[in-house]
Amino acid sequence: LFDHIKKNYDGSISYGRGVLFPAQSGKVLHEMGWMDTDLDYDAAMEKFRSGIRVRKFANHPDFSKKIRE
Repeated sequence: LFDHIKKNYDGSISYGRGVLFPAQSGKVLHEMGWMDTDLDYDAAMEKFRSGIRVRKFANHPDFSKKIRE
């Protein structure tokens, strides 16, 4: 996640808890304002987490549309 952000951000990234503990990287990036959303972190995670929708609609003819609903 940090590698992706670094490609699109000119600032520096310190090696704090988000880098050392990757499970927290999303929360750290959200706190830093690097995620394009007005939602709080928990709401953003719920809205943008796609794994469940991908599995649910894997064989659906409108797969692409369904995972974005």
